[in-house]
Amino acid sequence: RRAIAAACGENPGNVQLVRANVEQLSGLLAPEDRVERVYIRFCNPWPRRGHKKRRLTHPRQLTQLRALMPVGGEVYFKTDDPGLFRDSQTYFAVSGFEPERVTEDLHAAGWRPNYISEHERVFTARGVPILAGVWRRTDAVIDEDFTRWELPEDRPL
Repeated sequence: RRAIAAACGENPGNVQLVRANVEQLSGLLAPEDRVERVYIRFCNPWPRRGHKKRRLTHPRQLTQLRALMPVGGEVYFKTDDPGLFRDSQTYFAVSGFEPERVTEDLHAAGWRPNYISEHERVFTARGVPILAGVWRRTDAVIDEDFTRWELPEDRPL
């Protein structure tokens, strides 16, 4: 409760902080539970080709998350890694999310509200632009199996 109050400034009653492996998310929630908004901030970019499936924005994870979200549910995403950001835009698109706002320099864009983490503060002070976006869940039908999905440029020849 204290962590929620610290993050929200009060205890709104409809917020829950969960510390778990994202691949187990569907097992932590009841079928009737819904997630209206998710924040993914400065996650591990997993830059090596064989590791990209571990990314929090990989379609394997996004389709699980999408199943828990109502149409219009939002994912707020921030990173300092250009490769992760570029790839994630594709991941969101193939997973049934559409961009609402996207910027390659969050602080220059002046988005409000912008809750700044310690990590963001450090990288901004170094002059590293913060890449950010908000994606909304659509009602598009997703019929692709993303278990072994890779970006076309990451597929072996």
